[in-house]
Amino acid sequence: MVNLNARQLTLVKILLNVRRTTAGELAKKVGVSEKTVYNDLEVIEPFLQEYDVMVERQPRIGITVQGNVTNPQELLNKISRKRSVPDNDKERVTYILTQLLKANSFLTVEQLSDELFISPKTIERNLKQLESQIKSQGVQLERHQKKGVRLVGSEPQKRKILFKTLNSFWDNHWVANHNPSENFMSYQQITKDSLISSEMTGKLVKIVTQFVEQQNVKMSDYAFQSLVIHLAIAVQRVTDGNAIPKSFQFFKKLGNQERDKAIILANMIQKQLNITLPKEELGYIQLHLISATTGVTNLTLKSSQSPVKDRLRLLLKEFGMDEELLAGLTLHLESALNRLQVGASISNPYTSIIKRNYTQAFDEALKIAKDYEKNEQVQMNDDEVAYLALYLEAFLERQRTNHSRLRVIIVCSTGLGSAQLLAAKVRKEFPELQIVGVLSIQELQTKSLQDVDLVISTIQIQLSGIPTVVVSPLLESGELQSIKNMIQQSKHAQKTKNSEFKKLIYPELTFANKQLNSWQEVIQFIGEKLIKHGFALKGVTESAIQREQLSFTSFGSYAVPHANPSFVQKPVIAICSLAHPIKWGNQNTSIVFFIAMTKKLTQPQIDSVFDDFYDLVSNSRSLEKLVDSSTNTELFNKLIEKEN
Repeated sequence: MVNLNARQLTLVKILLNVRRTTAGELAKKVGVSEKTVYNDLEVIEPFLQEYDVMVERQPRIGITVQGNVTNPQELLNKISRKRSVPDNDKERVTYILTQLLKANSFLTVEQLSDELFISPKTIERNLKQLESQIKSQGVQLERHQKKGVRLVGSEPQKRKILFKTLNSFWDNHWVANHNPSENFMSYQQITKDSLISSEMTGKLVKIVTQFVEQQNVKMSDYAFQSLVIHLAIAVQRVTDGNAIPKSFQFFKKLGNQERDKAIILANMIQKQLNITLPKEELGYIQLHLISATTGVTNLTLKSSQSPVKDRLRLLLKEFGMDEELLAGLTLHLESALNRLQVGASISNPYTSIIKRNYTQAFDEALKIAKDYEKNEQVQMNDDEVAYLALYLEAFLERQRTNHSRLRVIIVCSTGLGSAQLLAAKVRKEFPELQIVGVLSIQELQTKSLQDVDLVISTIQIQLSGIPTVVVSPLLESGELQSIKNMIQQSKHAQKTKNSEFKKLIYPELTFANKQLNSWQEVIQFIGEKLIKHGFALKGVTESAIQREQLSFTSFGSYAVPHANPSFVQKPVIAICSLAHPIKWGNQNTSIVFFIAMTKKLTQPQIDSVFDDFYDLVSNSRSLEKLVDSSTNTELFNKLIEKEN
């Protein structure tokens, strides 16, 4: 099948959507000469004929398409699924990685450029992106002026980066099948030139499905997918002559955990794929079988004490906890410790999202992880920490649900029975309300109303600062709308009252277009200003740098450094836009929000700050406008205007 490069695919999209155009118009849209467009059409015409689409070129009329063009989008989807030439950075990085792994030798930029129909400059950019991805896995790109580039690392390290890349790339190619007569999970082919054969992957899905059923193995859908990918990597690497070397001793520490099942699975693979797996590959299968199955246990909440739960009570004393959080984290950590002690880590497809959106929970998870690393001699990477953060965020969400419910009192003068009937009707019609009291007029006189958001009364009363709606004791249908309206007004007032973001922005801590060259310089600069203006104590800079060294807080064009609250005297958000982007972890950062929180802030106040903050950073245009500010005053005014 003919391959289309990215420009040719763009031309196909234009042709299918405009129906009639000219070579001149096409040349302007893709930025090439008319001659190049005509050369591209020579490639495109036979390609589209396979889809029953004809390209017609007529003098003085133009270029048109005929045939199967009633649903252009469906046709484009079919074309995209069958294309074997990547057309975006993510796909190209994956392609380059697979080519380097297959080659086991040097590849030149020119070779990759010719294969991908893209400029050498773009290939260089993609190589830098790949270099950032593989750095943390102990694998390097070796560059030679004449020979080109190659991967340098051990076979297990290469497999680890291959898994992380393919796991992310394949994510949308798994489909669940609810037909009981077929595999419950299947894999859709990506490209014919993938390092991992799609046909072989499909066979492995069937093998693992049979294994799971026959051995009554429990694992999550994600664990199933991960295991299949690891097995596919092993089979393909062995086939290509890249088995794990005999000198690799790590797998001996696994002992007998899941070894019998690993032997059974390995035998099934060898028999059905007609392949011989070296002894060392059995350890590889055992390791990932442990990762896939450890932690799948009875999730019934346990009330019994355990050393893990006792330690969590101490670690979470300031953060807060409930029994559900303690039980969930205890189960997860007990199984995680079993895995990590034999080096069986797990991958988390949502780590970057969790770090970006659940900052408070991720920071607390880091504290737990560092405590266990110190006391149990196990290493928890960001993927492991992100799983802990999910339990913590769920706890915070439970707290938010309680805080977000409007607190209501019922006031009734006709007696306790009718008051309770009214309360029952309110609970039924408005489950989002929390009734905190059913009072008589006399009781109302002595009741503290400090935490009350709304009063529903059967008589006319006036209460300063608290919305009141008057209804009949039987709550007639027409009165329901009155309560709904008052609820909306109260929620709006509550949200306005709780908005804390703008209060934390100060002109003296807003800096635009600063010439700083590293993330350490940025933190040093902001830290000095925080101390100078009395917002923080000495040590805030070192605390923020130590936090970054645990796990970078950069997300795309922005970063969110922060320090231990014990170094913060007064809550504030210091903002600094940069004259040029700097490298912050794996990201190119243009604006920095140093969030300094104190322990005195309540959870609703913290939630309000982060809700407004994420509204701001989730809008790329808003961020660009902030970065474009040339003066401190301009940046401050844009922030205040954005918040208003």
